[in-house]
Amino acid sequence: MVTTGSQSGKWYSSSCNGVDGSNSYICEMPTTTNGTIKGAESCVNYDGYCYYTTHDAPLEVAESICQENNGHVASINSQHENDFIKNTFSSVYFLMLCAREYFPNVYAWSDGSLFEDFDKRYQFDIADNTRPCLVMTTDTGLWMRAGCDIQQSFVCKVPLEPKTIEGNSHCNSTMLMAPTTITSYGYNIGSEVFTPCTYQIISPGPYFIQIYFVDIQNSTVEVFDENGNEIALATSRTTVYASSNFVTVVHKSGGLFKAKVLVA
Repeated sequence: MVTTGSQSGKWYSSSCNGVDGSNSYICEMPTTTNGTIKGAESCVNYDGYCYYTTHDAPLEVAESICQENNGHVASINSQHENDFIKNTFSSVYFLMLCAREYFPNVYAWSDGSLFEDFDKRYQFDIADNTRPCLVMTTDTGLWMRAGCDIQQSFVCKVPLEPKTIEGNSHCNSTMLMAPTTITSYGYNIGSEVFTPCTYQIISPGPYFIQIYFVDIQNSTVEVFDENGNEIALATSRTTVYASSNFVTVVHKSGGLFKAKVLVA
């Protein structure tokens, strides 16, 4: 792009190496929000989130540690974020991620973000599905299978400002990992603009799912088991006990609701 003269702002074709073997360039970076997190001595801010490490722990324990600050073990949703974590925490060779395999080659992030949006798994990984979790190797940035119960370094990822309406609700997420909280679209700002929502929820290992409906206002919420059979029709505050580690929650009747999803 020309930056001076009468042609300023226009683009034209040029050698990738420039006239003298190089070109000027500008780096584009996400905005950074200042903020601190309780209990995090070295919080690194990037794209609206705080990233920090604590002591090593298995995934389930690590997730509970991060949730104390309303965060999760880090999910990675872009190449930029992958490079940021790889370079920022390069002193640790393996970093546990919050992804877990629930069906053959089907993974879910515990924070509800879509795994399909970005996938950096090492294609020649020879480990089998007895290792359903993923770790990043910080020398390459690639993800490899690992056991979920091993003591491993991890990074907590905590939002520094409120998420979007749909991000808070987990509405129509591909797969959610319990424990978590789900709401109707717009519940957190009191909006009654109706959007049909489906929530697929799975718990780690053999643990059964419990859904405690904290609040339901002029609404009906359906709960289905892993075979698609309806096991509950919630219209008021109630607790639903599933007989497996997978449920589907469907909200298509309007109104508002909030539910806490627990593991038994």
